[in-house]
Amino acid sequence: MKKILLIGCLLFLLSGTPYTELNNIRIVDTIGIGKTEDGYYLYIRTVPTNNDDETVYRVEGKSLGSLFQETTKLAYKTAYYKHLGTVIIESSLLEANSQEIIYFLKEKFTQINYLLLTTPDLAAFFATDIDTYDLEQFIKQEQATNGTIHILTFDQLYANFLDPLEQAAIPQIRVQNQEINVAGLQIIDESTVLNQQQARSHYLLSDQLTKFQQTITLDQQAYNLQLYNLGTTIRYQNNTLTIKIKGMLDSDDFVANYKKRLEEAITKQLTDEIIALLAEQQQEKATTTPIINTIYRKIRNQKRSIEAFHKATLIIDINWQWKGEI
Repeated sequence: MKKILLIGCLLFLLSGTPYTELNNIRIVDTIGIGKTEDGYYLYIRTVPTNNDDETVYRVEGKSLGSLFQETTKLAYKTAYYKHLGTVIIESSLLEANSQEIIYFLKEKFTQINYLLLTTPDLAAFFATDIDTYDLEQFIKQEQATNGTIHILTFDQLYANFLDPLEQAAIPQIRVQNQEINVAGLQIIDESTVLNQQQARSHYLLSDQLTKFQQTITLDQQAYNLQLYNLGTTIRYQNNTLTIKIKGMLDSDDFVANYKKRLEEAITKQLTDEIIALLAEQQQEKATTTPIINTIYRKIRNQKRSIEAFHKATLIIDINWQWKGEI
């Protein structure tokens, strides 16, 4: 049903185009870019119509430019990119050619608000019928429940990519048994991938995570907590790094006698996750993180900011308020 609605919307948007022209185009919904031994390959998923025998195409080229020239005709029809919904980049390609890929996409497409993702296996993704609508619904659900992935569009990434004080990162997904799974967050500048837990801590420290759910087990009883109105501030002064997190707690379960213990449990979990992420970043000698950028704004020296990050005393202060309590 959703695909019928999507086709209807696209036909409405293209209503000013002559029928003969509409009959000779294939509307591209999703593309995937990867690397071969001596060039590149491109997957293309088009919006299905009654006359289409296939909706997924794969072409190869020696360069990114020639790659797209190969898509001028898809089964004797012209590829139409003006309603492109998603671009997925093979993880290994982004590690080796991030600047080239990002600048190429900026020049290639005039509209840049399409969804951007990475995956280690493009073939597995394009073996499914997952389209932009499916991806957006999946990300919104995961963002609200687990907080491990956020919707990222190319224009958002490009702004971060150009800003030396922002960390350019792209959500990574995997497809297993025809289903989408969150893999983590691929950091462009560092060529590293944060796992799901680290990705959530990254979003939290970046003050991008406003709500998620967490199951806490006490005395062999599971309680589902809703965390919302989350806010994070980071300050650096006198060689001390202070991370303050505040938010609201709620639960559909009866928790009257367990509120204090639940607060302590979720506080400990988030604290441990943040410390684990910071330890990982120190070990990997990361140069651009929400933490280091905060120190940089004080010191105005990238090298000294990294040194200060390694030497700073860390304070994590988390405060909760239960729904309905003042």
